[in-house]
Amino acid sequence: MSGLTDESDILRVAKESLHYEVRIAAASRLSDERMLADAAQSDLVGRIKTLAIEKMTDQGLLTDIARSTFTEEYAKHTGNLNKLNKNARANAAAIKMLSENAGKDCRSEADCLFLLKNLFTKSCLAAADKLADTAVKQQIYLDVICDMSYFDSETFEKAVTEILSQKSLYELCKSENTWVEQRESAVDALTDQSFIADIARNDSDIRVRLRAAEKLTDQSIAQEVFTDIATQIPRRFISVFYIRAIENLKNESVLASIVTNQEYSQLHPSEHLAVVEKLTDESLLTDIAGKEKYGWLSDTVSLAAANKLTNETSKAEIIASIELNRFVQRLLQLYEYAPQGLIADSPTAEPVKSVGRELGNKGGKELMLTAHAAFARQNPLMARNLEMVWDGICGWQG
Repeated sequence: MSGLTDESDILRVAKESLHYEVRIAAASRLSDERMLADAAQSDLVGRIKTLAIEKMTDQGLLTDIARSTFTEEYAKHTGNLNKLNKNARANAAAIKMLSENAGKDCRSEADCLFLLKNLFTKSCLAAADKLADTAVKQQIYLDVICDMSYFDSETFEKAVTEILSQKSLYELCKSENTWVEQRESAVDALTDQSFIADIARNDSDIRVRLRAAEKLTDQSIAQEVFTDIATQIPRRFISVFYIRAIENLKNESVLASIVTNQEYSQLHPSEHLAVVEKLTDESLLTDIAGKEKYGWLSDTVSLAAANKLTNETSKAEIIASIELNRFVQRLLQLYEYAPQGLIADSPTAEPVKSVGRELGNKGGKELMLTAHAAFARQNPLMARNLEMVWDGICGWQG
């Protein structure tokens, strides 16, 4: 090839040689930008295209390269690839070449296609980086990072922090063709409050809405969004996202409704707990702790409410009542597995005896009597059996 001087002949070698290293060497000798662009567009592997882009300055030619799509270029070059892959030996050589170029192990046709697309996309972005027209550059980056079949964290980070305008970031946030995590990152990069407010109010995913609401400077809009998310029924996401909304809520009447309205009785206890942590109304906390009005709340939630009470006497009485109820519920559950009763000296009676010992250690025979009475009200048929099982515990006589 060293004898070639006509750039047309050199271009032909750069486009058609079956030896990729020869094609690279030929492309490196080209100086005409149109020929460099032609050589670049004939290359799917990426090294020739990268070499050509580095030497080019023509904005029109660079724009054409930047805007080219992998699907179209792959279709154009399928014939050349088939030539390259016409036998197992040539196919192995092609895979080896791709592996070395990408720095990754490429073992199959699917791996090759994945690598080809990534390399192709990176070269398009390299061409975009040389464009003076920022609007075109932004659109190319936006198109690339909205393509869910391609993702490169460095490209994405560069796009949201250096390339994209506020309007482009807004479009990215609203794109249904991107991962939620990408849209959240785009929200992080937004500063335009009108865009942030629109996303917070109208996005289809509460994770993106939450991220936007947390960035709002207008707290009236933010509280409107947090209220909408926290009171959403039915729940469509895991509790942690609703808890974030609850933790940001400031309206105590809205918070109270989430624990006092039976419509929300099926919420995860962690959500009810998050509400209780923010409540300050002593009367409401007393009602929640007592469970007489809101029996659907778990003991854990009631106990959390009780621990927030400022009246120490009331707090102690309610906590004692909650703890007693826990013992009684354990007994009722154990007897569900023994509807005919238990033999006092059998191993199956040991869990029931264990509850008796815990009660005795905590409050003596008096607490055991109180627990037995509560148990008897709910399972009178097994009350006598429980007396016999507890025989001998803390002076209990069965």
